[in-house]
Amino acid sequence: MASGFCYFPYPTLYVLLFDFFGLLRYAIFVVSMHLVFLFRRSDAESPTGGTNRPVPHVDARPPLSPTSLKARLPVVKFESLAERWAAREEEGEHVCVICMRSLEEGHEVRELSNCAHAFHTACLDAWMDEGRWTCPLCRSYLSSS
Repeated sequence: MASGFCYFPYPTLYVLLFDFFGLLRYAIFVVSMHLVFLFRRSDAESPTGGTNRPVPHVDARPPLSPTSLKARLPVVKFESLAERWAAREEEGEHVCVICMRSLEEGHEVRELSNCAHAFHTACLDAWMDEGRWTCPLCRSYLSSS
């Protein structure tokens, strides 16, 4: 009993089959991952590959200079806008989303004609001076008409 020798019999057939199928599963997984990698890589390199990728929007209109756009966008007092908004039953606090301050009586604002969003004149002017050509709220192109 105390001889220090331990005897383990050879594994049974079931254990050997279990190990074999485990190794087979691992090999199939590795091969399939390599195939997926190769197909994705060859698809990206093909001339027709990437046709499902989004194409960036290209505007055909040349951008106006900030100065000419500012000259074409009307500046109005907030009171006139508030009266129109009240007629359309748009209540609540109106906020300039550029500076996050309220639009109040006495403020000069610019109302964009294409989307009807309004901003402080100085805020929108600084926005355009940075080369931004879209409405800060809805991202539609600034329109001077």
